[in-house]
Amino acid sequence: LYTALPNDARDDLLQRELGDASGADDGHWYDDDDNDVLLSGLGQAAPGTEGELFSGAGAEGTFFDLAHSVLRRKRYGDLRTRRNRILQQVISWQLQLPELKRAYLHWKACKKKPDSMDSDADVPMSHYDITLYSFEGIRQEAFAVIPGCSGINEVLVSHGAIGATPDSPQVAFTIDFLETYRQLHRVCPRLSLEAVSKALLHLHQRPRKSYLARQLSGAYDAYLSILRSVECDIQAALHRSDIQMQAEHICAPCMYKLENEVPLCPSMLACMDGNNSLKLIDDAFKPGQRRHDSRELRTHRFLEPEEVDRFKDDVANAQAARKAKGRKKGVSRVPDLDTPNDDIPWLNINEVDDGLKEDVNKCVDRWRNAGPEARKKMVELFAISGIFITLCRHGHVLVMCDMIRSGEL
Repeated sequence: LYTALPNDARDDLLQRELGDASGADDGHWYDDDDNDVLLSGLGQAAPGTEGELFSGAGAEGTFFDLAHSVLRRKRYGDLRTRRNRILQQVISWQLQLPELKRAYLHWKACKKKPDSMDSDADVPMSHYDITLYSFEGIRQEAFAVIPGCSGINEVLVSHGAIGATPDSPQVAFTIDFLETYRQLHRVCPRLSLEAVSKALLHLHQRPRKSYLARQLSGAYDAYLSILRSVECDIQAALHRSDIQMQAEHICAPCMYKLENEVPLCPSMLACMDGNNSLKLIDDAFKPGQRRHDSRELRTHRFLEPEEVDRFKDDVANAQAARKAKGRKKGVSRVPDLDTPNDDIPWLNINEVDDGLKEDVNKCVDRWRNAGPEARKKMVELFAISGIFITLCRHGHVLVMCDMIRSGEL
């Protein structure tokens, strides 16, 4: 559309949309995607004027390419890989975590609005200009530098906000906004960061920003790291740092015992199930290299593969011991039909008619171990076929692990 405008209309459009360059008081270049589209469209000659700059001497195309390469916006390439960028961010956040935790606890105890966030207050001499996102609004804020703070994120946390990046953030989110999203996500896990970032822009009638979800993800991960560090300090103060002690206090209604309490049978109710949607294809069936994560979870709920592998031979050893015991015992006696025995595969009365064959075929189709060999070998494609989780009757996660090279056993 812009390429079809004549020269006089282009001049009026540039004057109206971009304004006079000398009128910018702060001298900053505003990164606007709409302006990039406008300038790229006006970079072509107007219809009917393609040859007015040609003198006939030649080399006009070379001059245009040279001028375009000088005047266009320079974009510096990033030679780092995505793995290196994420690793550097993780290391930077971990180095700042003690200071951020101390600033968070101080802000949590005081919980008052700082003077730098008051619209009527004067802008401090030494401050950081940050774009602040919250449910109350999206605005540019001047955060005063606090003596004793080692970095910009510590200053932001002291004012009740967290930056989107560990170093030199330009965007920050309020802690109240992050805590609100955390509680909403607890009751509605389907509410993603992408959805809440779009809702925030719709709420304040702002244009779409595709990168806002990534910025929110960085700030939210840092906020969760602060909460986990505070929780570890609380458990240490209560002398509950031991894994066994934490496992016994996961669910108080299920596991808390009173003195002289009558034991229940069973003592608690639990359920377990697998999720087949979180799959990981084996490296032997795909190109590339798996990106290893050196971070460790500070929880006993998730079982690492090394801990699970300790029990990998228990089933085989139990079966071998049972077979050896059967050989020593010799021929067993014929079971009495009047005596209840759970080891005898009894048939219901409705299975002895003509529908028995149809029921058996359904069992073969639905039960993975009795299905075709091709279907049973499909699991070999995935190194991890999903997760297996155990919960109590109140919904607390007891333990979970990856289903590595297996399905639901």
